[in-house]
Amino acid sequence: MMPSNLPLSAKTSLRAVLSVVAVTTVLLLSIQSVAAAPPVQIETTTDIDEPMPGETVEIEATISNLENNNNRNVKLDWVFLREGGELDLYQQSEDVGVIAPGGSLTIPFSVTFDSPGEKHLDLEIIVSQEGNEPPHTYKKPIYIDVSNSELRGDV
Repeated sequence: MMPSNLPLSAKTSLRAVLSVVAVTTVLLLSIQSVAAAPPVQIETTTDIDEPMPGETVEIEATISNLENNNNRNVKLDWVFLREGGELDLYQQSEDVGVIAPGGSLTIPFSVTFDSPGEKHLDLEIIVSQEGNEPPHTYKKPIYIDVSNSELRGDV
């Protein structure tokens, strides 16, 4: 609450200063929390571009610990392959491994779809760094177009 005996220009200046201080504080806290996230990169590949219903699709997820990570290892705590936007799991792994700076780890998955159409999966990983920092979650969407077997034919 502002003192009522201050002139209008002083109240306006005080509000401006308090606003700048509040915004600066929020930005600094945001920068610190973003900087604490382990710098990882996730890439995915599939062995079949347009599988048919019932055909097994092999998915490889490669998680890399980027070299600019201050020479800190990244521990891959959990890996989940989920139906997109859902909690239903296709597969999960716990305590997958440790990735050195500049290194990577590839995890294979196999999935089969019963019906044609575009399928949305989410690859979700939870990683932590050496030390007492909290774990971080990353999510990467994967889209697979399952062909209608009648339309695809034998190519």
